[in-house]
Amino acid sequence: MGTRAYALNIAKIVDPQQKLFGNRVISRDENGSITSKSLQRLFPVSTNMVVIIDDRADVWPRNRPNLIKVVPYDFFKGIGDINS
Repeated sequence: MGTRAYALNIAKIVDPQQKLFGNRVISRDENGSITSKSLQRLFPVSTNMVVIIDDRADVWPRNRPNLIKVVPYDFFKGIGDINS
């Protein structure tokens, strides 16, 4: 998960009219953990109306149906993910 600022900037690109997400954007700042990702922690009742946009599928083993996997953006080619 990206920071809140990053997530909001991506939401502006993906949904400029705020028709899809509105203000319903969750980032790693709200997640409560930097080592694991879980929709159940954030949505304990149901995840059927949740979409995940991430460049890694391996960190969402229980939430694959909710995942839209994107190509990672490499700002500095060859450096790797500093969060992994």
